[in-house]
Amino acid sequence: MRIRLFVPVAIAAGLAAGCSLIGLGIGTVIDADKKATTVPGWMIESVRPGRKVTLALRDGRIVKGTYRGLDGVTAGETPLRSAVAIISGSQAARVPVADVIQVQVHGGKARLIGFVIGAVVDTIILASAYEPPPPPPQCNGGPCPVSCPFVYSFDGERYVLDTEVFGGAIFEAAQRSDRASLGHLVEADGAYRLRLANELQEVQYVDGVELIVVDHPTGTRVVPSLDGRLHVLGNPVLPSRATDLGGADVRALLSDAGGGPWVSNPFAHGGDRAGDGRDGVVLEFPRPSGAATATLAFRARSTPWASVLLRRVLGLHGRDQAAWTGRMNADAAARGAFLGALRREGLLTIRVWTGSAWREAGFLANMAEAVDREQAIVVDLAGIPGDVLRVRVDSTAGMWILHGAEADFGATSPARVTELPPSTARTARGDDIRDVLAAVDGRRLVMNPGLDSADLVFDAPPREPGLRRSFLFQATGYYTILVPADGEPQPDLYESLVAEPGAFARYSAELLRVASRGLEAR
Repeated sequence: MRIRLFVPVAIAAGLAAGCSLIGLGIGTVIDADKKATTVPGWMIESVRPGRKVTLALRDGRIVKGTYRGLDGVTAGETPLRSAVAIISGSQAARVPVADVIQVQVHGGKARLIGFVIGAVVDTIILASAYEPPPPPPQCNGGPCPVSCPFVYSFDGERYVLDTEVFGGAIFEAAQRSDRASLGHLVEADGAYRLRLANELQEVQYVDGVELIVVDHPTGTRVVPSLDGRLHVLGNPVLPSRATDLGGADVRALLSDAGGGPWVSNPFAHGGDRAGDGRDGVVLEFPRPSGAATATLAFRARSTPWASVLLRRVLGLHGRDQAAWTGRMNADAAARGAFLGALRREGLLTIRVWTGSAWREAGFLANMAEAVDREQAIVVDLAGIPGDVLRVRVDSTAGMWILHGAEADFGATSPARVTELPPSTARTARGDDIRDVLAAVDGRRLVMNPGLDSADLVFDAPPREPGLRRSFLFQATGYYTILVPADGEPQPDLYESLVAEPGAFARYSAELLRVASRGLEAR
């Protein structure tokens, strides 16, 4: 089955073959629906002149037009930095490259873009702006990401990739339950149909599933939080101001009408980012008088580079990979340290400004890279002064893609929630697995790599007139990532990445520096 909604970018299939290559997406998103490729501003060189582009500028402006190439400009006798030449409407313009934070390339069939980098830099994959060299090895017809079970919804005509579940649960003791929204599911012949699929180089273990049907007032929408609670938002507002940590205006990137999404760039500051190696955005929301709480809703996904880094960390165990997995399952302290490090370094942390300092309010669950997911966080506003709520969202540079952020200051609306077990559940081989998936009891559906799948059917409950119906998929389980297990273990490096705040960011930056030097030497 081919994934149409998202193509992970330039990820190392070579890892599965035991070579030292890793793939770097460089924060690139390919949106098949819009037929647009989003790249960092400094990568404008990879775009072929004549392509339609949308430029997001540091001052918040969005410029659309036809890209004509790069050239130099002068102010009087003073030469300026290279500029982007663009035809916007009937007007010719030049925009300094340093003012461009992101570029959307429109039209055509966007192919993979990015650099394949690592201990050895073997090849460069460019977008359709150039003729690409032969592609690297593939995993099931596409590049090899680190992810979790794919969930496809039947939309009345076909199965559409809708979400992924229990991301980050990469060994048995990390098993968790997860609720994810389904945006494409429709009723057909009195039933709802879903398909679970393993299309990745991993083994997936599903312990139980349910379809959550939520009937709620028209004009509201349902967003789950990490703890599984459902929040029915009635009046969410967009940020009145949004900047990245460097001060660039990115508000337009977080609205559907802009040139978004906002993509955290792993090559920030040329791969030699000063400070703590984190990247993010600061949002401001108008706070109504008397508001005691705010429900923040974020729509995000991880980058391909996040997958690459996780594979690299797991690969540090080399031939001791099985022993490390056993340790994670048996040793609560070691497991807690590893999962805590993943949360600290890899997940999006949410903070609110108290008037004198940033106070942590929560974090976003591990979200994989194939499709956007939405998550809510409730913030207690006690002790936070003023009529503006400031929110900081940050993580290690290059790890996240943020498509949207909203705040709702009202009380959650009432809703009727129905939890449905599958009425039918069969594997692609025809095996009946309904009893296996009916409860979280340690009996698990095992899905092996290579398009292993299961079809689920849920009987549709009666509708209540005047209410809108939304869906969430609840699944419990874990997965194991298949990485080479024949290298020399590097326990000291692994322990430093787990124990030292910021070491993960330094490790990421060093990989980028090594790769950059390799590219410059070509």
